[in-house]
Amino acid sequence: MGAMRRLYFWWGVGGLLLVGADRGFGTDSDLRELFLSEYRQAYDKLIQNYTSIEYSYRGENPSGKGLVQMQEAEGKFDLNLYLLRSKGWVAKSDTREMVREYKPVISGGNTKYAFEIIEGGKGYLLRNWEPASPSGRVQFMPFIAPIADQWTNRTYLEIAEDAETKFLEMRDTEYRGRKVKQLTVVVSHLDVVTKKPTRTKSSYFFDPMRGWVCAGWTHDIGSGTRYLESHHEYEGEGEYPPLKVIEVGERDRQDSKYYEFRWRIEFTRFERLGGKLDESEFRLSAFGLPEPVGVEWERPVRWYLWLMLAGVVCLVAGGVFYWLSRRRAGGTN
Repeated sequence: MGAMRRLYFWWGVGGLLLVGADRGFGTDSDLRELFLSEYRQAYDKLIQNYTSIEYSYRGENPSGKGLVQMQEAEGKFDLNLYLLRSKGWVAKSDTREMVREYKPVISGGNTKYAFEIIEGGKGYLLRNWEPASPSGRVQFMPFIAPIADQWTNRTYLEIAEDAETKFLEMRDTEYRGRKVKQLTVVVSHLDVVTKKPTRTKSSYFFDPMRGWVCAGWTHDIGSGTRYLESHHEYEGEGEYPPLKVIEVGERDRQDSKYYEFRWRIEFTRFERLGGKLDESEFRLSAFGLPEPVGVEWERPVRWYLWLMLAGVVCLVAGGVFYWLSRRRAGGTN
């Protein structure tokens, strides 16, 4: 009887731990494993559906004094690659009448560097470039929102697997009218302004009914009550719907009516291409410009070398076949 009572006791303890974890309680390691047990299974399919994308969008953000910056862009992106052709202008906030127009810009990035170029009189001119981080990744663009946090420049899986990430809570909640999983953590990252290491309390809202896409996130601003919110809208129901809108604004926990709009983009095209993109399309050399000093790419074996190799293989195979046939003929005689 004593053994049975002990068994029931531990069953009860196990049940309480599971219930507590579901409600957001438990240790950091408990919550980490609980989240990863769900998210790791979804991650591969998320990557398949939200990388290798061709897109176009229209964006805007206020610039003060009754003006708004407008942008139209199109391009391609993958987890470590992106290309963005954009044209921008400043307009009046109320009438959208153009005040000033900017030169069209091409922004791109690959595993070694990011760059910006503009079209000159006889070709393209390099405006800026910067090396990628040690991880081989350039700054994320906003359209990576379903699978990665552009604020910290990491995927949600990388954030969850990082030993420096502190798990605070995971619970079921409602976000913008949808039932979601809210994961609250303290994240280590580089500050986007100062470029110095910092730690930020953040919440991510995942939609399991849509394949665990991220429906939005919040990042605390300093130690006050203000926080940034990024809201992600998707087109249609079901798993892995196309990304439709991203809007970022500033809110205040002590004033529910406070909202300062930061920027918004609306996709007019979000097409999955399938397969991996060719990295050579995302280099300066694709636009007739020299590669940055010190950047070297592995050269592919030229096509004629493959033909020569195939020819050698055929000659060797032919010689072996001839030798075997002569040997059989000699054995017969």
